[in-house]
Order: sequence, then structure tokens, then C-alpha cells
Amino acid sequence: MCDTGVADTSMSPLCDACWQCALDGPCAAEVTTCNNTPACTALSTCVNGCAAGDQTCIDNCVNANQAGVTPLLNIVKCGVCSNCTNNCDAANNPNCM
Repeated sequence: MCDTGVADTSMSPLCDACWQCALDGPCAAEVTTCNNTPACTALSTCVNGCAAGDQTCIDNCVNANQAGVTPLLNIVKCGVCSNCTNNCDAANNPNCM
């Protein structure tokens, strides 16, 4: 398990470290699936280019890359919701509810 048990926020260095651990380990299969799905990599690239809190940008990315939504959410669910629940504040992440 990647989570240290320390409560933190999704934008913290502790969450970043946990997230990277999850991507490299327990969520590697989900990452591979996304990497093999062009719409998932396009969605990830697009969303990462949005300014923090720019929901219109995120919505536009989602609308342009619908086939990538499920594989990308599977990474989030694996990483944040299952493997970094404390370090990345899963309780306040709508994808984990």
C-alpha cells in the first residue's frame, strides 16, 4: 500500500508521492489500459493543460474524448480511492463517493 496513513490534501507533496507509488505499483494495469487507449491519453493531456479549477476546460476535454473517461477514472479510483485514501483526501473526491 502506498498511503502513509497521514491525512493530507490532493494537491500536496505527500499525495504526489503516494500517487506516483500507486501508478508504478498497484495501479499499473489501469495505467497500461489508459496508455493503450488514445482517447484516454488525449483526455489526460488535455485536462493536465487546464488551469486549476477551470471546469469549462475540463468539460471540453471530456466532451472531446468520451472514450477516455472510463479508463482515466479507473486510474483515479485505483490511485486515490483505493491506494491513497488518506494522503490524497479520498473522502472529498467526488470520484470516490
